[in-house]
This record gives sequence, C-alpha cells and structure tokens, in this order.
Amino acid sequence: MNKKRILSLALVFALVMTGLLLAQDKKADREIYEKGKKAVYQKSWEEAIDQFRYLSDQYRDSHYLAESLYWISYSLNKQSESLDDLEEQMAKKEESITRLNALISNHEFSRWIDEARVLRVKIAEDLVNRGVSDYRIYINGSLHDLEELEDLVAAEKLASLQELEGMEGLIGLASIGAGLAELGMLEGPESREGLLALEGLEESMLLGSLEGSEEDPELELKLVALNALMNIDSEKAFPILVKIIQEGENSKLRKNALFVLSQSIDPQVLPIMAEAAKNDKNNGVREMAIFWLGQRKDEESLDLLLDIYAQTEDSKLKQKIVFSLTQHRSERAHDRLVGIARSDRDPKARANAIFYLAQKKDSRTLDLLFELYDKETDIKIKETLIFGFSQNKDKKARDKLIDIARKDKDLKAQEQAVFWLGQDKSPDVLPMLAEMYSRTQDKRVKNKLIYAMAQNKNKEAIPTLISIARMENDPKMKKQIVFWLGQSKNEAAINYLKEIIEKDL
Repeated sequence: MNKKRILSLALVFALVMTGLLLAQDKKADREIYEKGKKAVYQKSWEEAIDQFRYLSDQYRDSHYLAESLYWISYSLNKQSESLDDLEEQMAKKEESITRLNALISNHEFSRWIDEARVLRVKIAEDLVNRGVSDYRIYINGSLHDLEELEDLVAAEKLASLQELEGMEGLIGLASIGAGLAELGMLEGPESREGLLALEGLEESMLLGSLEGSEEDPELELKLVALNALMNIDSEKAFPILVKIIQEGENSKLRKNALFVLSQSIDPQVLPIMAEAAKNDKNNGVREMAIFWLGQRKDEESLDLLLDIYAQTEDSKLKQKIVFSLTQHRSERAHDRLVGIARSDRDPKARANAIFYLAQKKDSRTLDLLFELYDKETDIKIKETLIFGFSQNKDKKARDKLIDIARKDKDLKAQEQAVFWLGQDKSPDVLPMLAEMYSRTQDKRVKNKLIYAMAQNKNKEAIPTLISIARMENDPKMKKQIVFWLGQSKNEAAINYLKEIIEKDL
C-alpha cells in the first residue's frame, strides 16, 4: 500500500510539476513575444529580430511560432533598407524569404500565411530587380501552388500604383493586415519592372493595438494595460473597452479599443462594432470597425455592411466595405460586388470591386469582366480590367489582351495590354509583339513593345530585338532597343553591341 501510495504521490507531483513548467514556458514565450512586438512598434529592428528569432528557435511548439517567423522576416526586410552595404542588404532579404518559406510550408492553417505571401512577393521583387533572378518564381507564379499564390501576386503588383497617380488612401486589407493601394495603372510601369513595391503598408492594422503610441507614452501604457487585462480577465476588460469606444475622446484610443474588442467572439461585440461603424465621428474609427465587421463573415455582419454601404457617400468607407464583402463567401456578397462593379457611381469602389472579382478566375466572372470592358469608357477602370485579364491563365483572357493591344482606340489601354502581354511566357506571344511593332507607327506603343520583348523570357526575344534594331531607321527607337539589349547580358546582344561600337573604326 505504501509503495502504491508513494507511486501515486510521485505521479501527482510529476503532473503538477509538468503543469507548472508548461505554464512557465507559456509565460516565457509570451514575454519574449511581447518584447519582440514592442521592438517592432518602436522600429528597433535588430531587437525585434533577436527576440523573435530566439522565440522561434527555442519554443518550437509556441502558439506564437508562425507569427514570429513573419515578424522576423518583416524586421529583416525593414532593417535591410537602412543598410549601406549591398551584400548585407541582400543577405537580410534572402534570410527573410527563407523564414517566410518556413512559415508558408509548415503552418498552412496559420492566419499569417496570406501576409507572408504578400511580403515574400515584395522582397522577391526587390531581389530580382537587383539581379538575383532565382527569386522570380515568387513573382511570376511558377510555383506548384500557383493557384493559391496568384491572388497575392496580383495584389502586390497593384500596390502603390494609384497612390503614385495622385489618389489617396489604402484599402483595409482584412486578416492579412497589409495594405493594398487603391487600384489603377501607372504610366510607364516598366520604370520599375511593372511590379511596384508595397509602399503604403497600413502598419497601424498590421502591428496590432498600439497605433500612435510612439508619440504618447501614457497612451501606450493604457493600451498595453488594456490588452493585458483582456488576456487575464476579459469580463472586467469588456465594459472598459465599450466605454472607451462609445465615450472616449481620443480617436486613436477608440481605434485600438476596437482592435482589442474585435479579438473576442462574444456576441455582444457585434452591436458595438456596428454602432462604431455607423456613427463614430472619426472616419478612421469607422473604417476600423468596418474592417473588423468584415472579418466576422456571418450573415448579420453582412447585413450591417450592406446597410452602411447603401447609406454612405464616403468613398473611403465604400472601399473598405467592398473589401469586407470579399471576405464573405456567400452569393449575396458576390452579387453585391457584381452590382458595384457594374454601375456604382464611385469609380474607386467600382475599381476595387472589379479587382477582387478578377481574382475569382472562373469562366462566368471572366465573361462578366469582358462585358464590363466592352462598355467601359473610364481609362482607370479599363486598366484595372486589363490587369485582371493579365492574371487569368484562361486562353480567352489572353486573347482579349491581344485584341486590346491591337485594336483598342484608347492608346493607354493598348500600352497596358502590351506591357502585360510582355510578361506572358507563351511561345506565340513574342512573334505577335514583333508583328505589332512592324505595323504600328505610334512611338509610344513602339516603346512599350520594345520593353515587352526585352522582358519576355522566350529564348528568341534577344535575336528578335536584334533583327528589329537592324531594320529600324528611327535613331530614338534604335537607342531604346540598344539600351534594353545592354541589360540582357546575352552573348548575342554583346556581339551586336560590339558590332555597333566597332563599325567604321
């Protein structure tokens, strides 16, 4: 009996100690996580990297592991931007992609997968632009999981373009926490390889609940305390958060209280979020509430979003709601998006709806987009549609691009179609571009065709450009071709350049 009792006591003791150790481990990894997150808020990239790297290396079973991999990558990329040494910059970016690959491969159900893919496209683009062509696979969508990646690649290619056209604001990017710039096409996308970096990252949403805290230490303390209280005793925190949202004077504090409250699944949250979305005096707070309503993905939230959309004339709010509608998989949400794309009076809301519809890539939606294009007169909307066609692998979409490039009466539309055709690896695209070059007399279109052929991955692209250069009588066009040949590092191009230099020597 004594022996059994001793064994039982030992077992109980072991279980208690295991529980204590697990609790200590949980507390320890949270402390490291919070230190790392605070370092990100403060833009102390080295400290953030150290904290999250330690967490990911030492706590392999941590609840924060996937998020840690994301923040290591994010911080490495940010740190690289402040370095003078090019090799160090490249090394940081390459490590960043390695960490993102680990996240994407090993944490397929993590909510951080989507933002990891967006960030990977951005960093890969930077590396490709600096001559490391191996990373082009993350941009061109030639991975085996192409269908999953395409939407994020599409989003990344569009990011910042509208901002550079003088259009303000960001679309709140839902659970992935990044910011998609408003839709549009930049004149002369080849100036940055047609793949502009994601400039307008909405860090207040991405970084969580400490927006504006850097300028106000007291506010930071309040926010940290609120977050901690919500984790320890949500029942006590709940009425405080509600009071801040409904009565608080500081809009930043209200926004961050919304963020903290949005993490709760309590049914009381929905009417509070709805009230803030409809009636808060600050548009930023309303946008934040709309964003989090969109993440709930239930029919009641959808009803609220549709009601707010019908009542508002505010363009930014409409754009936020459009994105939130994309988070619902219901036919009702889809039908409303189609209605907005067809005839909404707000061109930015229309462009956003079209962009998101274009990511579906099914035959029915593609036919709808063709119909919209054929009736459209607004060049911005047409450019958004053209981009949508360029991301669709259906032959009908490519044929539409070819038709636009050859026949559209709008010169800018032609230029955009030519640019995106240049990114197509299909073997029949290069001869078509060369044939178009021989037919057109417009110099702007010719410039676009030269660039498109220079970027085409067909092995005959360089010989084709050399042949065109030999026949071209316009000195300016010839200079353009020679310039792009000089970027190719191709042996045939080098020989042709030497031929030009040595002529008549």
